[in-house]
Order: sequence, then C-alpha cells, then structure tokens
Amino acid sequence: YDIPKLTIEVHKKMKQHRLALGYHIGGFEPNSFQFNYQFMSKNTHFQIYSRQINSIVPAYNYGLQLGFGIKRVFSSSK
Repeated sequence: YDIPKLTIEVHKKMKQHRLALGYHIGGFEPNSFQFNYQFMSKNTHFQIYSRQINSIVPAYNYGLQLGFGIKRVFSSSK
C-alpha cells in the first residue's frame, strides 16, 4: 500500500455470535466504516460483512461492498 491500512474495531461476542463495528483508513479503499457478523456452530462458521458502509456519509457515498463467507472447521485446539 502507498498508505498503510489501519483498522479500529469494537467486538462483542455472545455464545455462538460475534459482532464487530469499526472504521478503517488507508490501503486501497477509501476511509470508511465496516461491519462484521459471525455465527459459529461447532464445525461451520458463517460470516456477513461490509468493508465500505459509506452510504451514511452522503459526501463520500460511492457504493457498498458486501461479502458472505462460510468456513468449515475440521478440528479445534481447546
């Protein structure tokens, strides 16, 4: 990156759920808010996230990036 990326997030974990709200500056993407929600079952994790929630700041509104992920966990170290 020409400008290093810095991300600040606040996390809340509740049993099988995890919620994170944050803000990032630098990197390839313009500065913006981000959101992440995870549901974690025993062997599968589902994730919905956005890295650019600029629609709440009209002067910087150029789009919205959403993502969805599935992770399969084969073993855990506990």
